[in-house]
Amino acid sequence: MTNRKQTPDVLGAVLGDPAPTTTALTPTKATPPPKRTTTPKSSQRKIEAKVLQPRQWEYRIVNFQDYRGWKPRFVNDEELSGWKQLPDMPVYINQMGLEGWEMSGASNAGRHQLQVFFKRPKKTA
Repeated sequence: MTNRKQTPDVLGAVLGDPAPTTTALTPTKATPPPKRTTTPKSSQRKIEAKVLQPRQWEYRIVNFQDYRGWKPRFVNDEELSGWKQLPDMPVYINQMGLEGWEMSGASNAGRHQLQVFFKRPKKTA
């Protein structure tokens, strides 16, 4: 017969068995949870206001025309002057990104035309 190591009665400790086989799992006095620090009410209102307000967006719709590459021709339905000399689509989209615009969609606007949608958070005063 081999000597086996005594194992704790885990189930008995969980169920509160009055005679546990080991004292290792005997419940001890629980430590109290850490004290909460309270946020001042004025700061709390500011936090709640930020959480409750939906984000405001501004949008830009750019129509690209196929003319020796895809050139931006219209921005929000206004034709750009000298659009044929403007940079091609990849360069223009990267410039928009540097200004904080995010491309949010694109669609075919007809023969030789693409419509690209951009958005960015509105700047709050």
